[in-house]
Amino acid sequence: LVIGSLVGLVALIVVGLIIARKRGRGVGSGWWIPIVGPLRRTAARASLASTLALLLRRRMPLHAALEEAAASCEGEELRSRVAAMASHAEQGGSLIDSLDQGAVFEPSLLWLVETGEQTGSAADALDDVARIQRERLARGLDRCAVLVRPAFELAVGAAVLAFAYAFLVPMFDYVRQLGMR
Repeated sequence: LVIGSLVGLVALIVVGLIIARKRGRGVGSGWWIPIVGPLRRTAARASLASTLALLLRRRMPLHAALEEAAASCEGEELRSRVAAMASHAEQGGSLIDSLDQGAVFEPSLLWLVETGEQTGSAADALDDVARIQRERLARGLDRCAVLVRPAFELAVGAAVLAFAYAFLVPMFDYVRQLGMR
């Protein structure tokens, strides 16, 4: 069971590396890591929505707000998408058109922003999007903790077993040799 778990973990990491290379993502970014990558993307989207809400609430023009938000993005992929959204907005695109073009948020969240933009409360809608993303992040972290704790306990148990085995086998061999004399 322990060996199977360790083999599964190694296989998961190898598959993650293969997928990251095929998608052209850098290994140093951490976005490719199973379980951790989706959590980091959700946190980045929450940060993006909060930043945009703050900048729009301060009456910054949309294209400038998107450029500032792009500069504050953590991952290169997200940064380039938000920069493309900024250039779309600079050409006269609305907030919802720019967000839709960037494909950063899910359609249900875009609907929320579109409704907010139509009613003149786009910043409040972006705050709601950020809150939803933070809630998703919290649920994801809870699920991660449920998965990681047993895996960590198995790894610690395997290490204890290896140390005990490495100590007991030579001791039993020594006792057996003493008994033969």
